[in-house]
This record gives sequence, structure tokens and C-alpha cells, in this order.
Amino acid sequence: VPPEWFGIQLHELYYPKDVRVEFTGGGLEHLSPIRGFQFFETFTVLDADVIGVVGEHPVVARRALGKGSILYIGTFVGHSYDFDTEPELRGLIRHIAAEAGVVPTVEAGSGCFVRTAPSGNGTIIIVTNPRDRDAAPWLTFPTLRGSLKDLLTGEDLGPVTKQRHT
Repeated sequence: VPPEWFGIQLHELYYPKDVRVEFTGGGLEHLSPIRGFQFFETFTVLDADVIGVVGEHPVVARRALGKGSILYIGTFVGHSYDFDTEPELRGLIRHIAAEAGVVPTVEAGSGCFVRTAPSGNGTIIIVTNPRDRDAAPWLTFPTLRGSLKDLLTGEDLGPVTKQRHT
């Protein structure tokens, strides 16, 4: 995607050993810095707001687009080769999702991920462990109500609450 679509013009690439992106605007100032990987690129703002920096260099820009906005992050984030999303990146993703009005129906922990699908009067929840070792994920249900049943064993797992289930 051409950087001009994001309201910026790219300048230089830097390859430091440690890249930490700090949020300085756009309502993201409360978030912890996120780790970048391998490089960061600097830019000049054409038609956007700088909302994140590495040192003195602008590396995150937000530009209004339609009824929302578009975000440019000038480094790889979440690019580690494990399955645990760093808490700082999760914070950014949750902030962006909340801003867009997106609320998860189910969340999973322990490096697992979850998908949901409607089924009759209920919801099928599929929990996947992508690791090569066992995991005991916790699940939270911010919006779902009802009871849980293991479709593989037929076991009744009890009512859904807002608390974590393992």
C-alpha cells in the first residue's frame, strides 16, 4: 500500500537492536510502549497525526478515513516467533477494537485462540492450541450467556459467567 494513503512520506530505515514504540497522541498515551522488530522507518507527515515515536522519530501515524481512521505503524509488531501476543500489543489491539465498537464474544488465554460460529439457538466455540505442548487455557465471555457443553464428550460444563473458565 502506498504510504501516501496513510498521509505520510517515508524517509529512512533504522536497524537498532531494540525497537520500542511509545504512544504520544490519538488517545493512546495511556498504553505501554510496544516492541518492534528488526527495523523502524521514519516519515514526514503529509495529512495525518503522529501518535507514536521511537525516540524522537515519528513511526506511528493515524489518518481519518471515511467514518473511521487508518493506522500506520513503521515497524513489525507482534513479530516474535512464539504464540503469545505480548500484553502491550494486546492493549493496542483492544484499544483499536473498542474504538471501533468491536467486542469479543469469547477470549482465550495460554497462547490459545478461539473462533465462534452461530449454531441454531447457540454458539459453537472452538478453542485451538497451536503449540506442540499441552495448555490449560482460560476463557472469558464478555457477551455470551447460557451454559457450556463439550461437543466432543457431551459433558455439561455449567453456566457461562463473566468470570474465567479453565
